[in-house]
Amino acid sequence: MWSYAAKRILLALPTLFVVSLVVFVLLRLVPGDPAELLLGDLADPASVAALRARLGLDLPWPAQYLAWLKSLASGDLGTSISTGEPVLTAMLDRLGVTAQVVLVSFTLAMLIAVPAGLLAAHRQDSLLDLSVVVGVVLCLSVPSFWVGLMLILLFGVELGWLPTVGWVSPLEDLGEGLRYLALPALALLLVEMGQVARMTRASTIEVLRLDYILHARAKGLPESRVLWRHAFPNAVAPTVTVAGMLLGSLLGGAAVIETVFTLPGLGRLLVDAIYQRDYPVVQGTLLLVATVQVLMNLLVDLVYPLLDPRVRL
Repeated sequence: MWSYAAKRILLALPTLFVVSLVVFVLLRLVPGDPAELLLGDLADPASVAALRARLGLDLPWPAQYLAWLKSLASGDLGTSISTGEPVLTAMLDRLGVTAQVVLVSFTLAMLIAVPAGLLAAHRQDSLLDLSVVVGVVLCLSVPSFWVGLMLILLFGVELGWLPTVGWVSPLEDLGEGLRYLALPALALLLVEMGQVARMTRASTIEVLRLDYILHARAKGLPESRVLWRHAFPNAVAPTVTVAGMLLGSLLGGAAVIETVFTLPGLGRLLVDAIYQRDYPVVQGTLLLVATVQVLMNLLVDLVYPLLDPRVRL
């Protein structure tokens, strides 16, 4: 198992290298000079050139990229152009906000969507199944930013129950933190539920048609035991794959929700850095998101054989 994990990690290194190269090149193809944005439109060319030289932006692209890789090798992600703050410190300060929103919404989505998909497959073509399918279609069709805006309008503006902007961590003040966490987590929850419920339903329908399920029913086992003891372990494996990929992508995809609710999270940091052409922050944040995605895929690959013994064979 450990050798397999080590091989997968080594295979992930070329992926991260390609991601870093693509991010580096695309950033510099975007119109806008960080030095000009910092100094303003009235800055004279000499001041802009001096600032570019101080930031290392006057070097050729290959030299800039090699310098960035050298700093990465030493664990230094660079310094923010706009704030002067170390990139690693800025990301770690904001990662906690994103992690709390993502983990809460992901946990609730799994607790709701997996049983819903399982029961919908068990009662295929019934009213319950139709309701779940319609709910899945709605969750997958509605953009997350629109859901967030509607939640703000309903619970924040019309009813006045929950705050719509700002952030208080539940780790600091549980009651107030949950009020600030509710709307962002709910907006992400609806998007996640659709994907998880759809995969759970599809994989369970396939498993329920297998011969060993028919044999279990022929033995006179209760339907609840057939569903949860025999069908669920084999049907959950594809769901775990989708859940792992979803959890990894949510770290970067939370930028929309964090922008709507003005949360000081990693996604908001990335959006602000893009507007400011803050190359080190954008490069470091996207590299972190890619690393998390690779690690989640690795974790899914390691868990999958435990759920489905056929993979080990």
